[in-house]
Amino acid sequence: MRSAVGILAMVVALQVVLGRAASADEPTDQRSDDARFEELLRAIDVVPPDRGALEAIFPDAWARLDRAARQDERDTWSRIRAVSLLSYFPEARTRATLEALAGVADKEVRRQAIYTLGRGFGAVADRALVRFIEARTGDAEPEVAAHAVRSLRFVDHPEAKLALERIADKGPAGLRTLARTTIDKRELRLKEPKRGH
Repeated sequence: MRSAVGILAMVVALQVVLGRAASADEPTDQRSDDARFEELLRAIDVVPPDRGALEAIFPDAWARLDRAARQDERDTWSRIRAVSLLSYFPEARTRATLEALAGVADKEVRRQAIYTLGRGFGAVADRALVRFIEARTGDAEPEVAAHAVRSLRFVDHPEAKLALERIADKGPAGLRTLARTTIDKRELRLKEPKRGH
């Protein structure tokens, strides 16, 4: 468990990176939360260490991420970042958002939503979630279908192994080898809990 001092240090570092700290050019109070949030979504290598750090800066983080992820007019990169950061909120409302996003027109958003479902909800997944992800292996875009297979690696529910075996046996030809290797990677992950989700 992280110490309170360690968490505070991470929050301060994140605030500095997002421009929350005052600079000579621009006082903090002149920067809006919206602008800082957009900076977070457009960053390449800035990732909050956990939900607490994210909510320390944006108390309404979930609502902001949900809104950004669902905006069809938004650029793909920032939508993907929003989808990915929703993994900090493994709750029913997030699952509903990710399942909705698994059907949008933007294939990259679909891919990330499906992968985040497996990765973010794998530890608490039920049979319905496994079946939902398995159905996405039929996506017309090969990369989306492949990410559905890959996401099953992180699902602890026993149905995930059965789904991977079905794909390896009778799934689309391009996914069979991937399903077999994913079965092995999943088994290894389950034997070594330190690897986590």
